[in-house]
Amino acid sequence: MGKKLLPVNSVTFKKNIFIFLLLYTIVISYLPNPTSQNILTLFIINTLSLIIFVLSAFNIKFGLYLFIFFMPLLGSLSRIIGIGNISFIHYLFLALFLGFFVYYSSKTQSKWYYSYRDGIILDSDISKAAILFILLCVISFLITVYRYGNFVPFITNNYHNLDVNIQGVKSTESIFWTIDYFFNYIVGFGLLLIVFNVIKKNKDIFIAIAILVISTLASSGFVFYQYFIDPHLGSIDSWVNSGRYNATFTDPNALGAYGILLF
Repeated sequence: MGKKLLPVNSVTFKKNIFIFLLLYTIVISYLPNPTSQNILTLFIINTLSLIIFVLSAFNIKFGLYLFIFFMPLLGSLSRIIGIGNISFIHYLFLALFLGFFVYYSSKTQSKWYYSYRDGIILDSDISKAAILFILLCVISFLITVYRYGNFVPFITNNYHNLDVNIQGVKSTESIFWTIDYFFNYIVGFGLLLIVFNVIKKNKDIFIAIAILVISTLASSGFVFYQYFIDPHLGSIDSWVNSGRYNATFTDPNALGAYGILLF
């Protein structure tokens, strides 16, 4: 027998639209300010994000494979092209997650009918721990933001952009820094959700590992370039002077942590 077809559920359709717009708003808010970045930065981020999103929306497995390929390769890209320190991989993840939601929503809904399917799932034991951790992150995030804002309007009547440390970092800058790291902390669970729903067969695991090994070899090749030709490319003076190499990662510690996780 064929799949059971159910009438279009307008409530589910509206819920999907609401969730998509919420995710889209987060993605747009997280993208760098065009006035504060050069054109090359914006071109790289938006081009790669668009490719990941479109590919994931049509075939989430291919989108995930491409994201896995980029994971070890983009950590030091911002330093290589001389634009400071920007985490390209986080922008790509936001595009991947948005495409993941669109892909599963489109598989659920046809033009006039919903086809019966399992939908997005996550192991209940994992989901409980993930939700608890995210809840703790939300509470910590809110407390930290209010602390930098002098708990306005509860303690002070107005917001004051005060210095928060001896280096002259202001409250507003610290709040934006907190927002960035809040999303960085919870994206791991979003990636877990994608992997749990996309990687379902041994073949998928082998392909993902093979892609990861290929991109890791490319990153390792960059280490040899740093060692024999130009140790400053993609690195900073303190690491070069200490004789440590970061390959395509943000720093040598990230390279070491990745190596341990890979094995």
